[in-house]
Amino acid sequence: MSERLALRGGPKVRSEPLPVWPPHDPAVLEGLGQAYRDGPRERPLKGAFEKLFAAFCGAPFAIAVSSGTAALDLAVRAALARRPGAVMASCYGHPASIQMAARLSAVVLVDIDPSTLSLSLDAVSRVLAGQQISAVVTTHVAGALGRVGDLAALCRAHEVTLIEDASHAHASVAGERKAGTFGDIGCFSLHATKNLSAGEGGMIVTASQVLVEQLWRMHDLGRDPAAPPYAFRALEGNLRMSEFSAAAAMVGLSRLLADEAQRGGAVAALRHGLDEDDPLALLPCDLQPVETRRSYHFLPCIYRPEKAQGLSRRRFVLALCAEGLACSEGWPDLLTSLVAGSADDMPAATAVKEQSVWIDQRVLLSDGGADQLLRAVRKIRDNAKSIGAR
Repeated sequence: MSERLALRGGPKVRSEPLPVWPPHDPAVLEGLGQAYRDGPRERPLKGAFEKLFAAFCGAPFAIAVSSGTAALDLAVRAALARRPGAVMASCYGHPASIQMAARLSAVVLVDIDPSTLSLSLDAVSRVLAGQQISAVVTTHVAGALGRVGDLAALCRAHEVTLIEDASHAHASVAGERKAGTFGDIGCFSLHATKNLSAGEGGMIVTASQVLVEQLWRMHDLGRDPAAPPYAFRALEGNLRMSEFSAAAAMVGLSRLLADEAQRGGAVAALRHGLDEDDPLALLPCDLQPVETRRSYHFLPCIYRPEKAQGLSRRRFVLALCAEGLACSEGWPDLLTSLVAGSADDMPAATAVKEQSVWIDQRVLLSDGGADQLLRAVRKIRDNAKSIGAR
């Protein structure tokens, strides 16, 4: 006899709460100490974290900013200053990646490679051959880097700035290079939900001395890095990371790789545990073990209703959440809905949007989370007829 679903009053597969994210750590306040009381002008923790993060990424320069959106805004502005033109981005992503480009220039959206959720190289190549493009923004969705090395080579050949939105990919590695270092500018979010959290914050990395000087002025009121407090060279805003955020980020960075190992272990268990009879399937890039490290900000899966007696994706997500395993349907709309004149024909991204189930990273961080997820998926599959359409 099958178990009664939690959605129908039965016991949950997971009754205990998922782990708190980001963790509460008293070391954050201890790290502030006298540094914060010395005053915001000094910003020693911001500077210390910039050095740590640059070394972690293998990048010569890093700048700590107020948010991931600020990082992307500054990167787009710097690219447009170097070369006028439109900004190309994936139609499957977050509005932060395109909002500044939409204000200052034009946005060209293209379809994705459904196996990695990254930009389709064929689509990028076609646009670069026919339009004046200033920059390409590639989003490493759920930490997957896709063919970012090939994309970087394509952008170099066309003298186009490549901006990596690595907000989901703080510790992802392809070959011997880390996310954010393949293009001209790497941007990271340190929002409360991210794998590396500062509560709120962002990071920019680059190997270009020219770009880092330009970006520094743009984030620090028009000043140069070593300038006196009132030596302004341009009219710019204050987009600096706070000392509070820098303290939290340093603590988070110290445990990032251990957290990523736990997430990766959970995905490996699911890789071996999910089978053809299950309504959830991993993406092709997650079906085989990878030699290089992959960050999992969440685990994107494809939902197959035919494996769950035709149960709708919405009802499946509700049932899985009721079992104590947090998930969602992912981004509800493509970015084409926000950009006037965008092409409506994005077949790969549309299919992914309509089939996706995102497994919350807290499930991957939970002891026994992978086994509980497998059990819940099969419990719902076997009881799908009892859930109903409402």
